[in-house]
Amino acid sequence: MVPIQKLPLPIKSPAKIRHVLVLPIIARSIETGWSFGLATASTFHLKSRDTTTRTSNVQTIALYTTRHQFVAAINGSIYFPGERFILNQQLSYSSFPDKFWGLGKNAPFGNEEDYKFKQYYVYLHPQRLIGRNLFLGIVYEYQRVFDVQYTPRGLFDTENVLGRQGYHASGAGLSITYDTRNNAFSPDKGVILHF
Repeated sequence: MVPIQKLPLPIKSPAKIRHVLVLPIIARSIETGWSFGLATASTFHLKSRDTTTRTSNVQTIALYTTRHQFVAAINGSIYFPGERFILNQQLSYSSFPDKFWGLGKNAPFGNEEDYKFKQYYVYLHPQRLIGRNLFLGIVYEYQRVFDVQYTPRGLFDTENVLGRQGYHASGAGLSITYDTRNNAFSPDKGVILHF
């Protein structure tokens, strides 16, 4: 414990503190082989003297694999002053060469065939405070798969895999959230109910 007299002055309030963590990533999986990349995590307050608003956060990741797959994503939650508005978001892009063996659980391993595709994904969930700890929101999702490449008249083509020409998928809806958590990352009291 450091005596208060020995702490460096001026002492920053928690609302003024911004943290950024950068980590290298090395991972391995059956689907990707070895993966290499970076991940970041940032915590902050939009208004430096706002100690009543929960901490906002943004995480990013970028990965490249030994199978020439690339994934980049950003997600997080932004708490606006007074928590009158909250924005949850996830945005991603991927270029993903992969393998196809056929449809169904009995597809033989010898059917292995290469294919690749690119994809954008957007998830936006803005919310507005409408009562004590009660938020009304709009949820929007969009996915675009494009530049799908596969062997003409091969297994991927002849099994008529849905979306093999690329596609767009989009949808929106409403949400109601009741949130009394004291911290969005590691709450020690409160509840969240989301419909």
